[in-house]
Amino acid sequence: MSHWPFIAFHRHGQQLLIFILRMERFFRLLGNENVVVAGAVLASTGYFAWQWWAEQRQQRLERQQREELERRMHVDFKTTWRRDELKAYDGRDPRKPILLAVKGRVYNVWRGREFYGPGQAYSIFAGTDATRLLAKELLEPESPEEAAKPLSGAQAEQLQAWIDQFDWKYTDVGTLAEPRSEQWREE
Repeated sequence: MSHWPFIAFHRHGQQLLIFILRMERFFRLLGNENVVVAGAVLASTGYFAWQWWAEQRQQRLERQQREELERRMHVDFKTTWRRDELKAYDGRDPRKPILLAVKGRVYNVWRGREFYGPGQAYSIFAGTDATRLLAKELLEPESPEEAAKPLSGAQAEQLQAWIDQFDWKYTDVGTLAEPRSEQWREE
């Protein structure tokens, strides 16, 4: 009896082929070639159906979990956010989204939790107005003397690159009240 070449194209082809060969040996013991073929086909069909059902169930479960996470991480658009409100979304509570402000706009960056979450490289930006830190590519707070200086042209370009990335990747959820426009003025 030849082995079915189409099985190799199936995602679980190797496992299925092994299963069919084992079933074939079992049915050969019964002695009838037709029983061998019928049994192997029946067994492989059952195995195929079970694999498909398990895969569908797993995909449905993952989709439900993703939808639940998206629902929990959603933040309604708000005309103005106060700085103290923003601090509550600094990533410390895994049940809440992560927000940050850039040049007066507030973004929901929960999808980047691996960057902005606690202990991550950009966690300093979470729950704050990160404008100057992003422009200056700083991962620690500025000194008061540095914070008083205007941004250079290169820093303003860097800031715009960050804004473009946030506009593309994350959700704008409002405007920061009193954004301190002097903090991103250029030289």
